[in-house]
Amino acid sequence: MNFNLKLFALFIFLLTVNAFSQTPSPTPVLYTEKTIENLKKLQNSALQSNYAYNQTAYLSNNIGPRLTGSPQAERAVQ
Repeated sequence: MNFNLKLFALFIFLLTVNAFSQTPSPTPVLYTEKTIENLKKLQNSALQSNYAYNQTAYLSNNIGPRLTGSPQAERAVQ
């Protein structure tokens, strides 16, 4: 074996050993327990009421598509 091939084999071996020796890091906490509690309350409220559906239906049926700065956007705000 020539020197370059031995060096390449050593490099591959070290990469393989390094890849299998690392321990996974723990999943970071994205939300606090209080935030999760509030999100669950919001979800339950949304599931128990049809308010959001009624608002969406009204905007879709009465105002229509709206671009920023258009009269329809102004009507939606009002």
